[in-house]
Amino acid sequence: MKILIIDTGAHEKIIHKFLTIFPNREKIIILGKEERKGMFPKDIFNSYQVELANKWKFWKTASAISKDVRQVILFTPPEYVNGILGLKELLFFIWYVHRHHPKITVLIRNTFRWENSNILSKLRKFTLRYLKDRTAFEYAVLQKSLHISHKYCVLPVSAWQDNPFCWDSNLVIGFAGSIDLERRDYSYLSEALSQLSADEKNILNFQICGLAQKTEIEILISFLDGVKVVETSLKHVDYDANTKSAHLLIAPLKKGFNYGIKKGTGAFGDALYANRKVIIPKFACSDNEFDGVALYYENAKDLVKLLKSTIDAWKRRDASFFVISPAARIQFSPEKIYDNYLKFIFS
Repeated sequence: MKILIIDTGAHEKIIHKFLTIFPNREKIIILGKEERKGMFPKDIFNSYQVELANKWKFWKTASAISKDVRQVILFTPPEYVNGILGLKELLFFIWYVHRHHPKITVLIRNTFRWENSNILSKLRKFTLRYLKDRTAFEYAVLQKSLHISHKYCVLPVSAWQDNPFCWDSNLVIGFAGSIDLERRDYSYLSEALSQLSADEKNILNFQICGLAQKTEIEILISFLDGVKVVETSLKHVDYDANTKSAHLLIAPLKKGFNYGIKKGTGAFGDALYANRKVIIPKFACSDNEFDGVALYYENAKDLVKLLKSTIDAWKRRDASFFVISPAARIQFSPEKIYDNYLKFIFS
């Protein structure tokens, strides 16, 4: 089956994780914006047919390619457009959806960009009339905020990948995503670390896996109460290798950014791809969808218990504490996700 995957911008660097869902037998074509060519991972061009078009010819190019494919997945619809130019692009997008909607599955990752009262959000949501029974959400919980009454499916951006667990001299906890003082709350972690003994803190190491500015790193280190920070490459191309080298991940998300309500987090996908559980606030997933992937906390007291349990599991050499649970491996396996997608589009 020939499938076109469209990315209008902003998610090129994670598309390789999404592609692991599809069996090798499927013919995949990727369409991206010409001006964002440098944002795609280089191996994408070696492994897949990649087509690029400028923003004014983008939807005409999409239409021409769509005539020769069986299915289309809007991996990133035009969610990040603004102003008059954004309005023009959305009108071209509506034209495209009107012409090809029987083939299209739209993947929604942030519902607040579809439900605001401004004209651009209203136009986006208008396209869902054409895509009735063809709407997918990265997480099941996101469906609730859009109040979709018709058929939908859950299509995670990342599937579980095997990554063997290795015992090292020190326990390494990697920060999922970038170091972001605006959208991350490191205060609970700081408070929790202050309640650990010196021996417990000596076992711990933290690793910065993603992008970070020098000033942000310095502020983060001040939160870590003397716990060692492992030196790694902070280039985006090395991000996946960094998360896979950690024994556990942590994503101290800050409340107030609609996580778990209208917005997903890449931390769950990072955890699945690295085969490492992620320590994350409970509000990030309100319906237990990621049990077996996440270790939840609600406050500093919970985080103290989690860190102590982590250290205890490390001492006992209990790898099951750190890796994705067997049930979650099946639930988020590439085969299971792809099978669910096929049942959805052909039912």
